[in-house]
Amino acid sequence: MATRADMGSTPQLLLGDSYAYGARDKVVRFEVEWTSRTYGIICDLDLHIYCYDERARFIEKLDSGSKRTKDRACVLVSDTDGATGQSNTFSESVKIDFRLVSKETSAIMLFLDGGPRNFQFVQSITVKCEPVAARSVIPGQVAPQGLFEFTEKSRKDFQGVALGVVYKDGWLPEPEPEGEEEGKETAGAATAVVEMNDSALGTNAEAEVEPAAAAALDALKEAQAPYVPAMQFMTRAIFEPVFVNSQKAKHERIVNMVVTFVPSLEKFRPRLFASVKDVCAALSSEALPGLKTKFTAIPSGLPITQFTEVIYKQLFKTHPKIADLNERAYTVAMIQEMFQQIDYNGDGSADWDEFTTFCIQTASDGQSVGVGGSNIDEYVIEYQEDSTKRDHVLSPYRPVALMKCVSVFSYQCRLSFHPSLAVLSVLRSLPLFSCMCRPNTY
Repeated sequence: MATRADMGSTPQLLLGDSYAYGARDKVVRFEVEWTSRTYGIICDLDLHIYCYDERARFIEKLDSGSKRTKDRACVLVSDTDGATGQSNTFSESVKIDFRLVSKETSAIMLFLDGGPRNFQFVQSITVKCEPVAARSVIPGQVAPQGLFEFTEKSRKDFQGVALGVVYKDGWLPEPEPEGEEEGKETAGAATAVVEMNDSALGTNAEAEVEPAAAAALDALKEAQAPYVPAMQFMTRAIFEPVFVNSQKAKHERIVNMVVTFVPSLEKFRPRLFASVKDVCAALSSEALPGLKTKFTAIPSGLPITQFTEVIYKQLFKTHPKIADLNERAYTVAMIQEMFQQIDYNGDGSADWDEFTTFCIQTASDGQSVGVGGSNIDEYVIEYQEDSTKRDHVLSPYRPVALMKCVSVFSYQCRLSFHPSLAVLSVLRSLPLFSCMCRPNTY
């Protein structure tokens, strides 16, 4: 993380690095420039601004149809066309006033859109950030130095590229109070400059003061003003290309990048296993025989520690990304939540029957039979009557026999019927077997 004081004037910001704005950087301007490979070719790219709240939810978007955010903090201010034959440089820019950013806005994404039709002619893309002076720059006055910039090469297959993200990161530190001598010196210098300017102009109107006097007045007011807490804004250079075409897919990709690169939104990043249902769906039919040996090794069932170890190792075989530090903790939490739901009787263990029953019921919720699908598990489940258990409550004349599963095996599409059942559906578009059955009508 670099600050303006540490990095000097117009430093090169490396990809992945963050820049911390100081207390005086209240308004900044981002200028995005791209150069074409040859002169006279139109590279019509568009700078889009996406705003997200503290839960990574979309707020609004700036584009050619909407130039200013609702809080008036972000404004698209220019569109420079270089297809005149004299230059091969194009640019668009946006001005951001940190003082006006609403409390709801936590992240602002800078995204350059255009599709491969335009990106095929782009050679490189440069992002520059510079402070906007509180007063207009007049001839003879030195323009403020740039804060940072970074340049990357483009590729022909880009559909768009996320350039950087501006986000909130806590509060600015309270400035150290000036010593008594320093305060007197600042006030004396400012007063002297203003008095000299007043005598030259013959007026006390602040609007007519010289630039040096105006700067001295600003410094004096800033030194005398009481400290007001202000948000700490950061910018991270990312330059992440997008290769999808539809706007919906692009927006989903942008949301993923926002929650990945903004520290405060890390907890909202999409997980490999965001729910217990995702864990059940990831346990395919090929995993069941191996899991069964683990469960049946302990007749009373697996305790939570062994249950977590067995399921985690099985998930790791098909999803090695759960070894990531953040994914690892979240996956373990989902597995242990799964154990708590399986152990409905509270005996502190989960046996094979409880595990398979729970997985079937959880994975089948809200699912339907796939038609024409090729990547599904197909099962034949055979049943027989359990003569030891009959229910005489529903019908004392024709008891309903309870059914028990006697075999499960993979097979191509085939239905198995039992005389006591009217319908037995065994083909489900699920990674676990399941069935639906109902007794015959009387």
